[in-house]
Amino acid sequence: MRKIFTALAATAAFVPFMAQAEGLSYTYAEAGWVQSDFDDYKVGDSGRLTEELGGWGLKASFEIIDNLFVYGRYADQKTTVRGNDYTFQPWDIGVGYAYPISDTFDVYGTVGYSNIDIDGPAALKNANDDGYTLGLGARTRLIEKLELEGVAKYANFSDYGDNVAFQFAGRWFFTDAIAVGAEYTVGDNVDTIGFNVRYQFPAK
Repeated sequence: MRKIFTALAATAAFVPFMAQAEGLSYTYAEAGWVQSDFDDYKVGDSGRLTEELGGWGLKASFEIIDNLFVYGRYADQKTTVRGNDYTFQPWDIGVGYAYPISDTFDVYGTVGYSNIDIDGPAALKNANDDGYTLGLGARTRLIEKLELEGVAKYANFSDYGDNVAFQFAGRWFFTDAIAVGAEYTVGDNVDTIGFNVRYQFPAK
């Protein structure tokens, strides 16, 4: 938890130097490429997954009222190793609340439901688990076109137990609505990198 607050404090130090804007939007749709690297991930009673899987991912968020938003995410990743097909299909939905510190800097919290579905040969087949998630993040516009985001995520799954992950993302806005971005997530057993295109609606 100390690492989370340290990261937020470091981001806040940039606030006086940020370009002025009309606030950050939480209504957007995003699509792109996602690749996950499994580090000896335990699946089922005896199966282990130590592969890299890649595929496409979708993400969306909608601001219901000022600062209160709902979100969803889905990915479909696959690989083939020695004739065996592996698939990884995580998805989650939830609700969040953003607290604006300034026009260009927000902190936010989320709570949600997450599901993971892993399919592969032998003991890996039909491994499915779900649980609840908590998140604490920060978003900032360093300059007019550049947005940075960091979030700490905690998940508690029924079978796989606790998982902590840290995600870092950057986006470059070519227009007020269209941005390209990259993100990196490091977790207890899975690291993920992604590249995406976002269409963002104006902030409320």
